[in-house]
Parts: sequence; structure tokens; C-alpha cells
Amino acid sequence: NHAAALQLRRELLAIRTRALGDDHPDAASARTGVAVSLARLGRIDEADRLMADAGAVHIAVFGENSVAYSGFMVEQARVHMAAGRLQDADSVLARSTSILRSRGMTTTVPYIERLVLHATVLTGRGELAAAEALLAEALERSRASFSGTAQVQREVHRAYEQLYTKWNRPADAARHRDHAARG
Repeated sequence: NHAAALQLRRELLAIRTRALGDDHPDAASARTGVAVSLARLGRIDEADRLMADAGAVHIAVFGENSVAYSGFMVEQARVHMAAGRLQDADSVLARSTSILRSRGMTTTVPYIERLVLHATVLTGRGELAAAEALLAEALERSRASFSGTAQVQREVHRAYEQLYTKWNRPADAARHRDHAARG
């Protein structure tokens, strides 16, 4: 229930703001959570304002090329996705993934999850070959990863299933659905 999530996230924001101040990264992260809930409820203008505020804090504290800011960008992409702004989500996720790649973090769960989310955006945009390439990389990286491998691989297979369903390749979609179910 998105309305209940919004209420809880607002309570967390109030607590963090009182305890840490408005410009603390943890308060900014709580604002990001509120923004994502607002976006899922269709309240895009409010979500955009909160994301701008939270982004400014993350940049001021961590820098725009930091791993921490890269994490914020994932949530920014989720707001863009909820608003139907898939081109913006695509750009943000490409940048977020690039930050992790530049730090050699390509077998980490966050990197792989960004690839899967980015592939989901590209599938939504109809860029199916590009989505397939990202999922192939995600699957390869998940096999080289030592943490969270089974869960990440299930997510990759679910994204493949979505891609092949849209691409009207039912046998491939079924194969990946089976892989996801087996874990």
C-alpha cells in the first residue's frame, strides 16, 4: 500500500530531520523515500521537488561522482519511471552504472541491480536489443559475484522474462521464468 508507505516514510523523515538536521545525508535519504512514495501515488511535482532537495544534499556531502550519489540516482530513476519519463530514467541509470564501473565495482550486487533496472527501462522504451545486452552482462556479473548471487540471478531472469514477453519470444520467456522459479 503506497499510501501507508508514504505515511511511514514521512514519519521517518520527521525523526531524522529533528535528530540530524535538514542537510544531513540520512535526512536526505528519508526525503528520497518520501519522494519515491509520492511518485508511485502519481504526485510527481511534489516528488520532483523533494528529489531536487535530496540530490543537492547528496552532491554537497559526497560529490556527484561518488558511490553514495550513484545510489541516490537509482531512486531518482524510480521517480522518473513512475512519471513515465523513461528517457530521463535511462540517462540517470547509465550515469549511475558508469560511476560504479569507474570504481571497479562490476561484480557487486548494486552494480548488477542497476543493470537489471536499466534493462527494465530500456524494455519499456522498446530498446529490446540494448536491454538484452545489459541483462547478459548482469547474468555474467552475477555469476562472478560472491554475495547475493541466487537472488540477483532470479531478478535477472525475471527481467529477461519481461523482455522476451515484450519481444514476443514466448519460449525464451518461459525458459527464464523457469530459471527464476528454480533460483
